[in-house]
Amino acid sequence: ALQDEEGNFFFVIESGFNEPPMLISTTPDRILRWKRNDLAIDPRTERGHPKIALTQNKRLLVTCADRSKLYILEAEDGETAAILDEPSIVGESPEQYFSMRNIFDFGIFPDNTLLLYRICNRKDQYGSFYDLQRFDLNGNLLPLWDPAAANLSFFEKVKKLFSASSIPHSILDMKDFPVGSRETDVRLTIGIDGSVYLLSFIRLVKLTPEGRKLYAIELPCHYTQGRAAVNEQGEAFVVGCREEDRVEILKVSPDGSNVTAAVKSIVDGGPLEYDGVLTLSPDGGFSLLGYSDRWIDIKTNQNEKQMNKDSRSIFESNT
Repeated sequence: ALQDEEGNFFFVIESGFNEPPMLISTTPDRILRWKRNDLAIDPRTERGHPKIALTQNKRLLVTCADRSKLYILEAEDGETAAILDEPSIVGESPEQYFSMRNIFDFGIFPDNTLLLYRICNRKDQYGSFYDLQRFDLNGNLLPLWDPAAANLSFFEKVKKLFSASSIPHSILDMKDFPVGSRETDVRLTIGIDGSVYLLSFIRLVKLTPEGRKLYAIELPCHYTQGRAAVNEQGEAFVVGCREEDRVEILKVSPDGSNVTAAVKSIVDGGPLEYDGVLTLSPDGGFSLLGYSDRWIDIKTNQNEKQMNKDSRSIFESNT
């Protein structure tokens, strides 16, 4: 799920047994803007739900892990602007060619280039690993990290070469300018400044736009839900689940040195009862979307929960 700068929502819902899923956009007050149920995006893949992202020029990118295509839609009305697919013929190094097949997640940089985290066909002495790759929206492979933007010293150039030849088992062990890891369930978020956030279970890593590692931390919870959400200040927000059904929205400071509960669990006197996929609204509030049509809005200025108990009827009455 995503929200744009006007607060409009974009998300995928399962329509029912043997029915295609629906890609939906609503206004901030949950009025349907448009829907699409004709895209080949299956929500029941082994690598999770369909993935979506928004570009700076207000286009919505949609893909599914077991499909090769990337749909590029107009965010305003949902119309198809382009479809990017893998080439029909690839050479001996298929990982050098564009494909959305076998990705775990993807994000979009402010310059409208794609960052993919996907299964790599290469192996080393420890087995298979997973690549970070960068493509433009024409499917052309690009350098992952821009050496000119990084202004590398000689020592950093040596470190960059070492990082490219050493694949860590955990994202926590990534060096500057990483090219991948051996972790499977890695979720990507790219901030408005181009910073990259990688979340896997309780592990969170932040990279600068040039590829330097800013922090690598373990969050104080048992597991996390969905991607990290990031604001303009560089604070990261993650849905963390703890013991005794405690679900919190954790806030991580821009440098990773401080982790606090932005929204507490109902067990601890807060408004949060259930986990879900997190979005940030332009006014600094939170929305969580989950199973059984749950849609919870939380206004942080009043610490007030607003829960729409008729979210299912909203979709049925507009579809």
